[in-house]
Amino acid sequence: NSNWTVPNGTTTLWLTDNGKINLGNNWINVAVGATLEIVSESTGTIESNSMFGSAISVGADGTLKMHGGKIIGKGSTIIGTGVVSIPAGAFTMTGGTIETIAESGFAVDNSNDFTMTGGTIKATGTSGRAVGNSSKFTMSGGTINATQNNGIGVANRESSAVFDMSGDAKINANYIGVENGDTNGYFTGGTVTMSSGQIIGQHAEGSKGVYSHDGTFTMTGGEISNFDSGVSIGGNCTFTMDKTGSDSSGTISGNETGVVTSDGTFNMKAGKIQNNNGVGVYYSGGTFRMSGGSITGNGQYGVNQYAATGKIRLSGQVDISGNTPADIYLYIYGSNPGNIIIEDAL
Repeated sequence: NSNWTVPNGTTTLWLTDNGKINLGNNWINVAVGATLEIVSESTGTIESNSMFGSAISVGADGTLKMHGGKIIGKGSTIIGTGVVSIPAGAFTMTGGTIETIAESGFAVDNSNDFTMTGGTIKATGTSGRAVGNSSKFTMSGGTINATQNNGIGVANRESSAVFDMSGDAKINANYIGVENGDTNGYFTGGTVTMSSGQIIGQHAEGSKGVYSHDGTFTMTGGEISNFDSGVSIGGNCTFTMDKTGSDSSGTISGNETGVVTSDGTFNMKAGKIQNNNGVGVYYSGGTFRMSGGSITGNGQYGVNQYAATGKIRLSGQVDISGNTPADIYLYIYGSNPGNIIIEDAL
């Protein structure tokens, strides 16, 4: 009937096969400077029914290391922090599963330092969010699942928040794979980088692989597919598709629309926007500059400029070809036709 505390030093919690710890409405607190390691032979479980708190909370300079087992948050409230909460300290996840079944809230709520190289994070509530990040989240492996109606994989919630996705990391989401800021002004976007990995959707109406309203999103590798919009940018966001050295660059394919720009800036220096069911790039505002990469094989125009003002600028070696029924469509809005500016020889 009381909280557990790891007061100092290093404590290893072994969860035996099919073993279970039920915390009720309490939680485990990793105190200042302490370390908790969670190890499981197979299916050992920690359960929490806390409506407002966390199953595990990490204090300043504390460390949580999860190598196996399962942590489940069963609080029924739509209000709450993460099943694992990191207001300070650090969390490293190499294996195991963290799951929230609450309608809202997070499976992991990170306000300091979270590194994920393996394991699974699941948000199975109606509007569940797998990871809330307002500081530093590095994901080079493992899987994030947020596949319910309004599920969000990763929510970047501060201008200082950094989310770095690489390796064989994978995000499965029904609604939004990565959210960087929001249109309501509650949160501002930070920095999102994707050098490899996958963000995969379920073709849900209105879904977005990456939605960035503020901050920056840089894609130098990986794949975004099976969403209504692969990438959607607005506000003050800058989205850049590029490559590192001679490495292959990112691919946005198999979505209804590849990239939607309603505001902000889209710089395409490399990468592929291909084989989307509808438009490759739907441009209705902001700035779109293309100096490299390809837009090919899309089902309803390669580039569709549907804006009263604004210009699409093309330069360098670009490939816009093989799109149906045409590669570029310029919408005439009243007396204002769309504009394509070719800045140098292609």
